This record gives sequence, C-alpha cells and structure tokens, in this order.
Amino acid sequence: MIREHIRKNELRQGYLLSGGSSSHLQAALEAACHLIGCERDELQSQADFYFQESSLFTIKESRLIKEKAFLSASLPAGRRVFVIKAESLTNEAANALLKIFEEPPPGVYFFLIVPRLQSIPITLRSRLFIIEENPGQEHFKQGREMEEAEKFLSAFPDERQKMIKEICKRERGELLSLLRSMEFFVEKNLDVESNNKKAFILKEIGRAS
Repeated sequence: MIREHIRKNELRQGYLLSGGSSSHLQAALEAACHLIGCERDELQSQADFYFQESSLFTIKESRLIKEKAFLSASLPAGRRVFVIKAESLTNEAANALLKIFEEPPPGVYFFLIVPRLQSIPITLRSRLFIIEENPGQEHFKQGREMEEAEKFLSAFPDERQKMIKEICKRERGELLSLLRSMEFFVEKNLDVESNNKKAFILKEIGRAS
C-alpha cells in the first residue's frame, strides 16, 4: 500500500503499520528515501530522518520527537520523516503523539510500526492511515482479547485477583494490548448513567498500564 502511495505521489503524513514482519519497515524506509530525496545507504546520515526502535515507547521519546517535528527541514526537499518501531507505547507517550497527529506540521511524515493494532489507543489510531499485515489474523486477536476483557470486567473481585496473577505473567506488549481492549469495552458498554463507574474503571486501567 505504501509503495502504491509513493507511485501515485499520495503519501499521507501519518501511517500506523501493524504486523510482525520486516516488510513494513522496509516500505517505511523506502518512503523516507522518496520524501527526502536520497538513496537507501544515505538515509541514516540524513539530518531530516529520525528512526527510533524500542520495546516500550515512552513520554520522554514522544517529547523528543515533538521537538524535532517542529524544526525546519535542513534539506531542499523541505520534509522530515520519523519512523518509530515499538512493541508498545505508554498512555502518556500515545497522548503526546496524538497532539502532533491532530495538526501535523507541514512536510512532516510519521510511520509508526507496531506488532499489534490493539496496542495503540483508538484515539491515536483514528488519526493515522492504518495498514495491517494480516487483517484477518489481527481481527481474530482483537475478538479474542475483547472476550477476555469482558470476562475479566464481569468477574467478581476475588476471581479478578486470580486472573490478574496469570495475566501479569505475559509479555508487556500483550498485556498492554489486553488493557486497551478493557478500556474500549468499558467505553462501549457502560451507559451514560454509569459515568462515575466508567471513570473509576478507566482510572484503574490507566494505572495498570
């Protein structure tokens, strides 16, 4: 899809690439070369290219990107490209990125690469052009996580304690993905009259993440 956008000269300013293979990264780097106007072996040395890879993307990294995003491009192309590859993001980091994506600076392009779509808050997803590597498999995972989220939130407190012990044994990225599903389930299923309960549960989910 990104290569098609390059061919048509229709690249968006923000992409969310979901999946575990290296193809997303390769496509993002190809787009960066196209936007900046350089060869692949020259990309890392370009002042207008920024690449960040981490297991957990934090607020500190988001602030650094925000600072760099509003700098003027140093090359004649007038574009800056950010490629972020992360297993998961903290809530604070996602909120900081959201502020950038709401009104991205002219000539600034972002490629956010994650293994699971559910690891990204819905508010942030809505600002990005989403490309999924295996949509069917991703939707299956989302459905399974939603079922687990519903089961957990519907359980009695003592049952939740037992479930928490098992959940906490998982990898952080998988854990955050489940927490996002819980957050989405609460927002979708609690009615307006349950605002106090909704606020309390979302606060607890936020503290856990």
